[in-house]
Amino acid sequence: MRALGLTGRETALAILSCFAFVPLLTSCGSAGGGGGYTPPQDPPVVQVLPQNPTVKTGAQQTFSATITNGSGAVVWAVTPNDGAHGTIDASGNYTAPNLLPASPSATVMATLPGSAGSPGMSAVTIAKGTTTVAVSPPLSSVTPSQSLLLTARGANTTNSTVTWSVDGAAVTNTEGSASANGLTLLPGGLAAGMHTVTATNTDGSGARGSATVAESSFAGTFSWRNDTSISGVNSQELVLSPASVSSATFGKLFSCPVDGAIYAEPLYVANLSITSQTTQQTVTANVVIVATEDDSLYAFDADASPCVTYWHDSLLPSTEEIVSPTDVDTSDITPSIGITGTPVIDSKTNTLYVVAKSKQYQVNPIAYMQRLHAIDITTGNERPSSPIVINACVPGSGDGSVGAGACGPGSVVLFNPLTENQRAALLLLNKVVYIAFASHGDKDPYHGWLLSYDATTLQQLEVFNDTPNGIPSEGGIWLGAAAPSVDPDTGFIYVASGNGAFDTSLTVAGLPSESDYGESLLKLDPKTLSVVDYFAPCDPEVLSSKDQDMGPFGVVIVPDGASSAHPYLLLTGDKAGDVFLLDRTNLGKYTGGLAQTCPETTPVQGMNFSPTLYGTPAIWKDSLGVVRVYLAPGGGSLGIYPVSSSNAMPMATAPTSFSSAVFGGSTRAPSPAISANFGTNGVVWIIDASNYKTSGPAILRAYDATNLTNELYDSAQNPSDAAGAPVKFGVPTVANGKVYVGTQSELDVYGLRP
Repeated sequence: MRALGLTGRETALAILSCFAFVPLLTSCGSAGGGGGYTPPQDPPVVQVLPQNPTVKTGAQQTFSATITNGSGAVVWAVTPNDGAHGTIDASGNYTAPNLLPASPSATVMATLPGSAGSPGMSAVTIAKGTTTVAVSPPLSSVTPSQSLLLTARGANTTNSTVTWSVDGAAVTNTEGSASANGLTLLPGGLAAGMHTVTATNTDGSGARGSATVAESSFAGTFSWRNDTSISGVNSQELVLSPASVSSATFGKLFSCPVDGAIYAEPLYVANLSITSQTTQQTVTANVVIVATEDDSLYAFDADASPCVTYWHDSLLPSTEEIVSPTDVDTSDITPSIGITGTPVIDSKTNTLYVVAKSKQYQVNPIAYMQRLHAIDITTGNERPSSPIVINACVPGSGDGSVGAGACGPGSVVLFNPLTENQRAALLLLNKVVYIAFASHGDKDPYHGWLLSYDATTLQQLEVFNDTPNGIPSEGGIWLGAAAPSVDPDTGFIYVASGNGAFDTSLTVAGLPSESDYGESLLKLDPKTLSVVDYFAPCDPEVLSSKDQDMGPFGVVIVPDGASSAHPYLLLTGDKAGDVFLLDRTNLGKYTGGLAQTCPETTPVQGMNFSPTLYGTPAIWKDSLGVVRVYLAPGGGSLGIYPVSSSNAMPMATAPTSFSSAVFGGSTRAPSPAISANFGTNGVVWIIDASNYKTSGPAILRAYDATNLTNELYDSAQNPSDAAGAPVKFGVPTVANGKVYVGTQSELDVYGLRP
């Protein structure tokens, strides 16, 4: 201290001052005094850029924040916070209001939470921009029972600053009603077809925007893949097209949980007057009906999100329970076996026909039952004659035959409700319901049966068994879940039988001598179910011994005239990947004989798509008359195979295009569905069940129907679009702008994004 020129008293005061500030100072005096001094930190400073911009109405400006003396994420806000001066998101993206406010200025603020510093600010001047008009939704589909709200937005545009028109004319009172909320199109207000709805700004700028609205006349999907030709085509889809379907515009809208796996294709009914079980109120709505392996039926609103259930029925009697895989000694359907075949709907009477399987467990031995139900789809109630127990009997000495029975004095074959699998979809034709049966995992004894019932009384009309005398009999009518198909010109019914007995010893008429038609394509009289004609491959015994059944997929009717030499064709095949084009006027019967001449000489054309073919092909004729077959062999891609008289053989043997996706074998074989606006805007839809064995999600895929290299969409592109786990032989149902996918646990609904 002396060195500083201080007196003794000054030195003492300096020392006391040092001790007095010990709580505030970590050192005093020299640098070696034991610690360092930390001065107070300045508060954070937030700077917002750009400063003082001018933003036009409806336009956007991105702001950024720089922080000095601190760090962290800022919180953005606009003042006045009234919406009329714009909005800003969490990333600093400011959107100016569509209308110029009376006070055209706002302040954008960025605040650092938890800090003592002031927010950063930037003054915004709002200026009137070029008027724009956008109408939302830009593309939509409605049925006559639905209303639709359209809204107008844009720079200098609200619903109150526009006038509305439909197809160039002012909106009438019967078409719709305009308000500050937008334009509400009234149910049934538009004629069927495509319409342009336009909103025009009244500020004198002439700005306008438009939306396309389809008023659909599509009545519904009442049977498996839409029609009795098993084409797979819905030709009245107005809004789903190669131009409108993409991952950006199309996706999963909602789902509806169910109590069991949905093996049956969902069925769709438009404009149904339906009564809610819960509220007892009756409404008119589009409805999708779902059947499950737990013997349940559901009627869901086809459009409402979240899911709305109008009714849910259990077809399981109180004293019975669901059949299990253990009962049938195979896991071909798991974990329960109830409703497997796709029901059919009579749209004239609003009646659904369905077969449900169950067992009476309180009796010894256990009794297994299959019943035909007729359900009023407007209420979910049984019709007066419903249900009836399915029984059948034919004379014969084949597997499972017994002594004299109700259908003959000699040995007879009885329908076995345990071993018979009602896998094929039901057919409704001229007020008659047709039901086909196969087996569970080829567990004997079983036969291929086709039964017919009066649709009103449910009285059994006729019985056909395709292997009444063969041992082993078998001959299941599988059809890959398809329904029996119908000749559009003659009304004859076509089915195909799988592994089973075939009598190579023929009658004079060329028919099997013991009436055993295993491994055959059969043409049946719809009234008597007698065989009118048939085709059997040259080696039925070989196919049967190798489990290479005929009929692993449905019998597809080719549009008349696709081939001038053979204008009436159908398409069938076997598990080995063989595909046969047959002439419906002369199927060819059996020509193998003792020589076992192969390949066959009777088909119009034979091809092989090895190693397997299980999914039912789809077939579409476009507006130019081009007929295309869509099929996917096991382990292969989906391909397009045109049918034309210009080909050396009617059907092309190489695809004109094919998908990049590869599809699996028997359990994962796809049966495509096609949506089109008659002959244009075709889209191919497929449920990819590649994840079947892993319980991963089903994948809905969509392709341009003229070029399969153009995949428009798949549900794996967006995690939020994931469907439930797939089932075997799943088929998507396409109706009025939406696609319905049945899975192991839910119905998934896809459509144009809102």
